[in-house]
Amino acid sequence: SVWNVSNGSDVKVAVLDTGIAQHNDLSISGGVSFVDDNYYDSNGHGTSVAGVIAALLNDEGLAGVAPSVDLYSVKIMQSSVGDLSNAIAGIEWAINNSMDIVSMSFGFNSYSQIFKEVLQTAYNNNILLIAASGNEGTENILYPAKYDTVIAVGATTADDNLASFSSYGFEQELVAPGVDINSTSLGNSYSISSGTSLSAPHVAGVAALIKSYNKSLTNEQIRAKLRNDALDLGTAGKDDLFGYGLVQVNLNTSNFTFVKETYYYEVYNITNYFKDPNKYELWKAANGTVDDIDFANGYYW
Repeated sequence: SVWNVSNGSDVKVAVLDTGIAQHNDLSISGGVSFVDDNYYDSNGHGTSVAGVIAALLNDEGLAGVAPSVDLYSVKIMQSSVGDLSNAIAGIEWAINNSMDIVSMSFGFNSYSQIFKEVLQTAYNNNILLIAASGNEGTENILYPAKYDTVIAVGATTADDNLASFSSYGFEQELVAPGVDINSTSLGNSYSISSGTSLSAPHVAGVAALIKSYNKSLTNEQIRAKLRNDALDLGTAGKDDLFGYGLVQVNLNTSNFTFVKETYYYEVYNITNYFKDPNKYELWKAANGTVDDIDFANGYYW
């Protein structure tokens, strides 16, 4: 019923991954490689991600969530490892080529101020950023999903439980199917795999359907709609396991209300650590994290 009114057409989605292989069930609009001389996939990971988003509605194989998007291959890795510099270059390419949505199915533990800044620039340019939360099965969302400009997506099972491998935590924003997902693969074939890598593109696909249906929406409005339309799972309201819930598409609602969240931190003068008269308190409004705070000299979190 959704595809009758929106199939993702005229929405540009960039997949930052190992590239996308040529496949009868995929249509690649273009792309770039920062690791070799072409943007095609020799690993398979990026091709699986792409199939979840955009496998064609062509009476063969399978169908992606948004089968008519303009799909772009941004190759930043050859295998399961890559350079942060290439990821940064990939985001810059997305900005310069006016992408609407960026899907990132990779993660790392270390905070990077440079990567955070380029993602902020992309977000300021109305690009919706979506990333996999990670497959560590612990309370630790990986970067880039952990950045506040990025939608962190965890993985669910067929019965709507959190997958045992899925990372979770305060930054978890949405969840999507991530266990035994059938998708496009190398050699013009199909294969089944699991991971939050397959969950993030589900959300990217739903976002593309919303954008295609109402192209006037900003990235922040689409993000708010995804939150508000999600099927609440687990504890009522937002929680650390499922975030706002299981991603759903409801084109007919107009709930774009953005609810600001407030975080409370305490920092202490290191020379008089934990002594009340010297305690320094501050508020950080909106979707910030402690990484966004500029501490005065001599103060530490």
